[in-house]
Amino acid sequence: MEERLQVHFHIAEETKELMIPKISIQTLVENSILHGIGGGRDSIAIEISARLKNGFLYITIQDNGCGIDAAHLEAIKQSFRCASPSERNNIGLSNLYGRLHLLYQDKADLSIETQVDAYTIITLTIPATREAPHVQSSDH
Repeated sequence: MEERLQVHFHIAEETKELMIPKISIQTLVENSILHGIGGGRDSIAIEISARLKNGFLYITIQDNGCGIDAAHLEAIKQSFRCASPSERNNIGLSNLYGRLHLLYQDKADLSIETQVDAYTIITLTIPATREAPHVQSSDH
């Protein structure tokens, strides 16, 4: 994409050794690129940040893209609530949301803030750990 894509990083030093699920950031950045360019836009700026707060890692992907309209945002959130992957639309975000909850159960979140024709901010929140996450058993 050459000059059509600008990426800026704001990564807090204390987050650099923490573990995250594979391809989670890639999924969020790809989502920004694929869906952020539109409405007459031919370029996009993406800011990737990571911070630690109260034992949780917050990874934020913010873009200055075309945003998400209310109906599509509601469809994305609805897809998060689908029980099986085959029922989900918005496959990338839905699959990431499902993986987060398999790994961290209710300790993980994927939140979306957006404004049409202005921006989208997606924040991935997971417990801060230096160990690789493993699928949690629901037998507890």
